[in-house]
Amino acid sequence: MKKAILYTIMLLSGFLSYGQGGIDKADSLVQQARYLNQDRKFKQALEKMALAEPLTLNTFGQESIRYADLCYVYGLIQYSYGVYKEAEKWLDLCRAIRLKLLGKEHLDYLRSLYYLGNVYYHMGDNYERAEQCYLEVKAIEEYTVGVNSLEYAGILNALGMLYIRMGNYDTSEKNFLESLKIREQKLGKENIIYSGTLNNLGIVYSAKKKYEEAERFHKSNVEIITKVLGKDNPQYAGGIMNIASVYLKLGKHRDAELLFLESKRILENAADYSKIPSYMSCMEFLGELYYAMEKYDLAEQYHLIAKELRGKELGTEHLSYQMSLANLSLLYWAKKDYVKAVSYLTDAASMRRQLLFNASRHLSEKEVFFYTKYFEQELDQHYSFANDHFAVHPHFTTSCYNNTLFHKGFLLNISQRFRSQNIANTQLPDKLQQIQNHRNQLSAEYALPQAKRNQTKIKEVEGIVNTLEKELSRTVVGYGEVVRQVQWQDVQAALKPGEVALEFLHFNYTNPKPTGKVLYAALLLKPNQHYPIFIPLFDEKALETLMPSLYHLRSEYINQLYQNEAMAKLIWSPLEAHLQGVKTVYYAPSGLLHRINLAALSTGAQGILADRHNFVTLGSTRQMVAPSQLASSPATAALYGAIQYDMDSTAIRPVLVNKNASYRGLDFDQVDSTLRGGTWGFLKYSEKETTQIAAALQKAKISNILHKGYSASEESFKAIGKQSPSPRILHISTHGYFFPDPKTQLDLAAGPAFKHSDHPMIRSGLILAGANHAWQTGRPLGNREDGVLTAYEISQMNLSNTELVVLSACETGLGEIRGDEGVYGLQRAFKSAGAKTLVMSLWQVPDFQTQELMTLFYQKLLNEKLPVHNALRAAQNEMRRKGYEPYYWAGFVMVE
Repeated sequence: MKKAILYTIMLLSGFLSYGQGGIDKADSLVQQARYLNQDRKFKQALEKMALAEPLTLNTFGQESIRYADLCYVYGLIQYSYGVYKEAEKWLDLCRAIRLKLLGKEHLDYLRSLYYLGNVYYHMGDNYERAEQCYLEVKAIEEYTVGVNSLEYAGILNALGMLYIRMGNYDTSEKNFLESLKIREQKLGKENIIYSGTLNNLGIVYSAKKKYEEAERFHKSNVEIITKVLGKDNPQYAGGIMNIASVYLKLGKHRDAELLFLESKRILENAADYSKIPSYMSCMEFLGELYYAMEKYDLAEQYHLIAKELRGKELGTEHLSYQMSLANLSLLYWAKKDYVKAVSYLTDAASMRRQLLFNASRHLSEKEVFFYTKYFEQELDQHYSFANDHFAVHPHFTTSCYNNTLFHKGFLLNISQRFRSQNIANTQLPDKLQQIQNHRNQLSAEYALPQAKRNQTKIKEVEGIVNTLEKELSRTVVGYGEVVRQVQWQDVQAALKPGEVALEFLHFNYTNPKPTGKVLYAALLLKPNQHYPIFIPLFDEKALETLMPSLYHLRSEYINQLYQNEAMAKLIWSPLEAHLQGVKTVYYAPSGLLHRINLAALSTGAQGILADRHNFVTLGSTRQMVAPSQLASSPATAALYGAIQYDMDSTAIRPVLVNKNASYRGLDFDQVDSTLRGGTWGFLKYSEKETTQIAAALQKAKISNILHKGYSASEESFKAIGKQSPSPRILHISTHGYFFPDPKTQLDLAAGPAFKHSDHPMIRSGLILAGANHAWQTGRPLGNREDGVLTAYEISQMNLSNTELVVLSACETGLGEIRGDEGVYGLQRAFKSAGAKTLVMSLWQVPDFQTQELMTLFYQKLLNEKLPVHNALRAAQNEMRRKGYEPYYWAGFVMVE
């Protein structure tokens, strides 16, 4: 918006005149080009530069300051004109020459690097290079011009804009506020550069849905522009357009329309206005406005203009073009033109996946998480359309299945493959160790109460980890395979006769506007099927009414749930017609289905679902395409059990003991007594369980180590996988804990820091030797680990050699459910660490019956040589035959 004034400044500062007697012909041509560019007469300006370039090259040579300056101007004009590939060529050439002749600390080198970053930013599909350019400029300016300089404020502003595009609004806001402070000190408030930062902050607050703050900042920006420049200029047009965008979100449609149309009128007075990105945005906004007002013909007119201009000027790989496709898909859906809606939904989804794939190659996991936020609503719309129209447009389900293959567990998939690539790369141990050390520091800080955390240290260490992760992602060989885009046909090819793949979905239902409902559906895939089948299931509220809350996961609730047919009828009945003759169901749960053991659901007198089908639970059916490679190291096992939770017999103090010590976890009916000075009780049947399993392993010629008593320490656990490959089998018999999101709880005063952490991977964990002291006091004893092994800490380990993890503890399958990423808790932690298959519990499990089930499981696995899935099922069937109710056996599930 403020480009017109800045173009003159940057061009004049970047090109120097030479000679005592005036400028030669090349200088004259460049001077004319500069002023033509200022007047937005880009073609004429480029014609002048095309004449000046060979004259300068022939006179001074390519490796000269004079030629570098010409390249700089040439690149900036191409940048102004929107020809970004050409701009990149000239600015990168200028950068290379200036670096060689002037050095990286020279102001002219920094200018060329800064505007090269701007070019990559506007390309829309190359944020990695933009960030690299900006961060290099920032790092050099910190010790050359200083952190209170206008130059430094400028690079902070550029980074802020980049992070908006990447969806990292908190980091963007931080950069803008720092930039604003510097600019106010140096320039005062009645200044276009200062007002531009106000405008940018308004954009951030709008993205964060803080609309009152957004409106305030945008209006302040417009007031300054009016005072300094008047109203008939692009800056004013952009300013009022941003105010209008806030009005649009607030539903003030008439106010928004007046400002959008005024902005449009002003922008159309400019030469080549159709090439101006803000004009394209204005067209898109008008399309969104008229869509909201249900004036669909007008909306179509403006959306199509925006799409065509963006495709032509910005390219069809640009994020803005993808947004145009997504908006048009909704419009045609609303107009009941379903053929066009399907086309645009499919194209937008394909492009969305490509943009996320590109982002995952250079961004850290945290930054990819922010970037995915851009597209969450689109995914809901995609599934909602299929829910309503799959019967008429059955082939649309192929796009839906590809979507869920890509998005479900997307971040976990990156984390797993990234870890395996790094482990295999022997050139990177130092950086990996640095990341490990820093993450250990973060883990220690996260475990403290919020008031005692060193927030400065946390931010500093998070920044270091972020930087190291991105360096690794750019240097690891073969990283392109990290998030291979598996297609539905790949999954189908992995299916055998009698097998199906089932992807459960949950989504915010739109039609196409939001309805406030959350619906569930399934995508079912069979061998030789022409396309997946979309099967609508139920409203989430219907499922919630049948499920006990996390505070009532007790025997009476569980038995009622699993002995009643209602749950099976709700979830499974709609699928039965498609499962005739099916023996094996590979399925990936979604939403609240993560908390249900489908195989154990009752079908009345006919038994349970596991009597009809063999169920294999996956994080995503994508896993069927590239099964995990089995470890080649000797078969070994590590067991943890019979753990002493007090440090030693003399350290036990008179405290309130958990009355349910025979359960392997927290008693949520007694939250206060458990958390306010309570202790973890010794599990006497854990000793019998692990001793018998160790003997069975030894008999099967699997060497094993049993950690018991005080030796079952956090130190010993964290040593796994460091000096030698992790054990093939890892069995942990102890207490487990899981706390729901503290923001949803009323009692925020009680309990240890683990309960109140805003990090879901801290609110879930396992209890090891000596944990009672830290649980009661909030600090470890002496220089020891605290004995509370959080999911976060586990996720930083290397368990890539471990094929089976058995969590014989309470609620180890629970965690915070986050959209398509699934459960954030112990399940995710062990998967992130590289473990292949997990056995875990969905509720509090009794000590005696658990040891009985686990002993049976290992008998089936080791003595009868059953596959691991069949072994668990056989053990649970044995418990059923003994007359045990579901509460005692159905809580354990297996996930690959």
